[in-house]
Amino acid sequence: MNSSSLGIYVTAVYVATYAVLFGYTAYLLWRRSEVGGED
Repeated sequence: MNSSSLGIYVTAVYVATYAVLFGYTAYLLWRRSEVGGED
C-alpha cells in the first residue's frame, strides 16, 4: 500500500467516524427533546 492510498483510507475512516459521532449526538439530542416534550 503506497502513501497515497493510505492517506485516502485514513481520511475515509476519519470522515466516517465523525459522521457516526455527529449522527449519534443528533439522535441523542432528538430523543432527549422528544422525551422532554412528552413529559
